[in-house]
Amino acid sequence: MAEAYELTNLVMADPILRESLNDFVAEYASIQHHTEVTYLTGAVAFDLILMAVLAVATGGAAAVGAAAGRIRHAGLLASLGKTVKAYCAAVRRQRLRYLWRSTDLKKKNHLEARASKRVEGQELKPAKNVPNKFGEVYAKAPAAKLEIDTIADEIAEMFGGQVAKAPIKSQDRATQKIMNDYDGDATKIKDLARNTIIVSPEKMDAVAAELAKRGANVKVINGTTDPLGYSGVNSTIKTQAGIFGEVQVNTPAMIYAKESESVARVLLGDDLYTSIASKSGIPGGQGHKFYEEWRVLSPSSTQAQSVSEQSQEYYEAIRKANGY
Repeated sequence: MAEAYELTNLVMADPILRESLNDFVAEYASIQHHTEVTYLTGAVAFDLILMAVLAVATGGAAAVGAAAGRIRHAGLLASLGKTVKAYCAAVRRQRLRYLWRSTDLKKKNHLEARASKRVEGQELKPAKNVPNKFGEVYAKAPAAKLEIDTIADEIAEMFGGQVAKAPIKSQDRATQKIMNDYDGDATKIKDLARNTIIVSPEKMDAVAAELAKRGANVKVINGTTDPLGYSGVNSTIKTQAGIFGEVQVNTPAMIYAKESESVARVLLGDDLYTSIASKSGIPGGQGHKFYEEWRVLSPSSTQAQSVSEQSQEYYEAIRKANGY
């Protein structure tokens, strides 16, 4: 009977659940051709129907008998035993999901305060595993990509460079970044659509100035002050699609250092890649590996500092070997 009382509290605490279970029993009985039960569920006080159903769910023969004494057709509900248990178990899981989704795990004793014996019937909140407005923002990415690729192509042609065009950031990677960096606000992500203009070192400043002239927010990254020693230009542009796009600017040597060999060879061509590799005397493609290691660590940790130092030395060696 303890289970019966628990389930009774669960359902009676929420009017929506009471109505739901009422409809559930009536529909099930109708499907099973128990027309008298279907009629009774609409005519008899709900608490009596609930008593009969829960008595069956607990499997107590005496309880079933007592319930049947109050509701003449309660015996017809016997076949609902397993189904009703599954229904109530699902309700329990739903309530537990609500508690976990809305609980701040950093606060001690929060679970004890929230997990009362009776369900409070609060409105359920959506789980924070899908960023706010994500679908709306992601749908604009193709138009944003077309716009920033056109801008990059025009600027690259002006300064004798080329454009490395990247695919739209995957939904999984975008979701991860939005949740981690922007507290679930999808409108703040700036690199769903992105590309890189590749030019010689002496033209970097001119390209950055042209981007600024076209309305981009330009950030010059200095290798001597960047935590990982990376150097280049990052810029973001508010596109006509309504979301931001990212245009980076970099030199062939930094592409060699940052990207994997397979990617860098496609972007630079075999001859230029081989030339940079020969001048550098160290393997390419280590930059992004250092970044991936570093970004998941606490910046103040010993391990993060070690990765940072290795990355700084690596990028500086590449720059010096290639004359800048």
